[in-house]
Amino acid sequence: MGKEREGKETIHPREGGEKKGAKEKPGPAQVHCQPPQGDSITRVEGLKKVSIAPSAEGVQ
Repeated sequence: MGKEREGKETIHPREGGEKKGAKEKPGPAQVHCQPPQGDSITRVEGLKKVSIAPSAEGVQ
C-alpha cells in the first residue's frame, strides 16, 4: 500500500507538468510511470494521459 500511495502522489504533480509538456514528452512520462507503479495502475494512468495529451494540445 505504501508503494501505491507514493505512486499516486507522484502522479498528481506529473499530470500538471504533463499537460504543459504533453507535446514535448508524451512517451517518456508514461515510461517513468510504468516501472514504479505496476501494470494495473499504469494501464489506467496510460489511458488518462493519452486522453489528456490530445485534449491539452487541442485547447492550446
